[in-house]
Order: sequence, then C-alpha cells, then structure tokens
Amino acid sequence: MHQGERAILGITREPGSARVPESASGEEEADSAILRLTFDWLAAREVKTRRAAAEDPGTWGEPPGVVLSMAQGEKALSRLAQWEAEGVAVLNTTDSVRACSRRESLFAVLQETPFEGFALPRTVSMETSGHAASGDALRAVEAWNFPVWTKRGDLHALGPKDVLKVNAPEGLGSALASFADRGIDRAVCQEHVEGEEIRFYGVGQERFWFWRSVAERRHLPFSDALSAMGRDASSRLGLDIYGGDAVITPDGELFLIDLNDWPSFTGCQADASDAIADLACMKLEGSPGS
Repeated sequence: MHQGERAILGITREPGSARVPESASGEEEADSAILRLTFDWLAAREVKTRRAAAEDPGTWGEPPGVVLSMAQGEKALSRLAQWEAEGVAVLNTTDSVRACSRRESLFAVLQETPFEGFALPRTVSMETSGHAASGDALRAVEAWNFPVWTKRGDLHALGPKDVLKVNAPEGLGSALASFADRGIDRAVCQEHVEGEEIRFYGVGQERFWFWRSVAERRHLPFSDALSAMGRDASSRLGLDIYGGDAVITPDGELFLIDLNDWPSFTGCQADASDAIADLACMKLEGSPGS
C-alpha cells in the first residue's frame, strides 16, 4: 500500500459541470468558494494542502493522504479509484460519485429498499428514442397524474433543458425526443409532488446539517425528519459531502426528490467548510503513513 503524503489535495469540478438549480446565481463561483473556504480552514489548522484541476490528472502529483474532490469526469474518477485502491481517502468516494451523478443509477440505488419516515416519488427509467419509446413511456406512467418531470438519465442536470416539466400525456413523447436529439439515450421520469420545496446540505452523519425552504419560510416543523432523511439517503450512496432537494406535502408527507455529491452549500458555506475541513483532518489522521 502506498504511504500517502501527509497532505490534503483539493480537486476542482470540471468546467461547465455546475448543476442547474443554482447555476443562475453563480453555481461555478459557489463551487469555487466552498473549496476555497475549506482550504482556509485547513490552513488555520496548519495542514499541508495543494490544489489541482479535475481535467488534467497528469498534474496532480503523488498520491496525498486525503483528496477533497469535486470531479465527476471519468478521466479524473479513474485516477482517483486507483488512489483509493492504494489506501488514499477520497471524499466523496468514486463509487458514490458515479452513482450519484448519473440520475438513472442514483434512483436505482435509492429504490432498492423502502425508507422509513419519507418516500421517493414514483420514478421510472426509459429509452428516449426508438419506434416504441413514446408508447412505452406513456404505459410506464399511465397510473400517474400529470404533470410529471423528465430528467436526463446519464448525468445530473447541467442546464434548464435537462429537467423538463410535462403537463399532459401528449407532451411526454416530445420531451423524450428533445433528449434524443441531443444524444441523450436514457431519461428518468418522476412523479410530480406538490408542496413546500426544501434544499438541504450535510457533511458526514452528524458533523453538519442545514436546510432551507426555497420559498424562504422560516418555521417549518420538520427539521428532525429532514435530517434523518439526509443521513439515511446519503449513507445508502456512501456520500460524506452531500446535498439535495425534498418536498413536504400539505399533509406533512416528506419526499426525497434528488441527491447530489459535493453541493455548493449556498447559504451556509462558512459552517459547512469548517465541517468539511474537520472531516478531512480526521481522515488524514487515519491515512497510511500517519
């Protein structure tokens, strides 16, 4: 096993891979900020650090003790997987990133076992092209009420065209065709859930938790349930640094809508970056050669 350098390496996300929900407010800048703030905390702890770009693994140097990686491209993930095999701690793990960044595999994992205290909207995967694609899709959702949401199945949403609201059955075929025209072979169709939209962020199982109402309501009585949901869902994917979206219905039911690796922690970056730095230091203490 490689005796990793007593350092923490930060790897930025590939250009153009910021997610759609907050991209209009500067998602790539927010990505940069959360990593920069984390490294400020590491400097305050007098930890040796270095940074590198995801798109050029050849410049990464020797394996460190710990990697904080936003990378999602296969070139970067392949190198990181090699390092993991040598004993390097990577946050998040390459397996969890691969599962989380591909919508189809994400929901496949989440649907394997029922959750307690919350649910997933009904979600099915489907082909986007071919003679029978539209008919197969309609049969798959025939028991649902419209609207429904169609999402690209290969990656998280990179732009507004990657998440489409379909208001009537006759619009489903054209939504799938729009993905096919862009070379996206698989889509995920998800039942619409009406209610209060929630965005949440977490680090580890207990280190940090934050949620906010998209509509900016301040006193929703669901904090404990939301925290339990985040811990349960993230543990199934093996995520240490995560965020996602949920909906609370008018009847108080909780639905997990989406889950992401390495969010930008909008609204809570100072506290989240401190928790990430703390987690990285703990991993560094347990790394080979420590």
